[in-house]
Amino acid sequence: MQKQEEIKERYEGGESKRKISREMGLSQQTVRKYAERNDWREGEKTIQEYNSPKLASCTGTIKEWLENDKREPRKQRHTIMRIYERLCEEHGYRGSYCTVKRYVNRYKSQISESGILPLSQPPGHAQLDFGEIKYYDAAGAGQKGYELVISFVYSNKGYHQVFRSNNQECLLEGMKKIFYHIGGVPAADKDR
Repeated sequence: MQKQEEIKERYEGGESKRKISREMGLSQQTVRKYAERNDWREGEKTIQEYNSPKLASCTGTIKEWLENDKREPRKQRHTIMRIYERLCEEHGYRGSYCTVKRYVNRYKSQISESGILPLSQPPGHAQLDFGEIKYYDAAGAGQKGYELVISFVYSNKGYHQVFRSNNQECLLEGMKKIFYHIGGVPAADKDR
């Protein structure tokens, strides 16, 4: 996905497709595909296009099982393999596992989209977090440490610093180093 975005940015910045192809080591066809694409969901098949004649009589059953699974604990829900096995045993399905898998994945993605709210992050806003990591020192010995990560969601860029502890001093020192490195501080939200 990162290469696709780079192709789009370079093309919109005025570079030719041929130059992008040569410098990135990609075919001209690939560069053309991503340079000119506006709708990133374009070309994605809908659930109706994945229906096969063998699966057509079972789609209602699959939908019912998946809808009922929403009320069950996560560990008690049907896996795709279990759906396939039940279709074979209970409904005499003779199609392939891959057909069931494609159908279930497409169905799940389409029903989950209705509950997704798009996130919007204004430029300059940052998120930060400390996380525990294992790193190797110069002698090759494994050490426990903490990583401060600052990510700028709008640009999808992130910076990190590693410390031996995760106290306030490390937080402030890490932020100072990262802001010095990037040449500034994220904008303050004036509405709050």
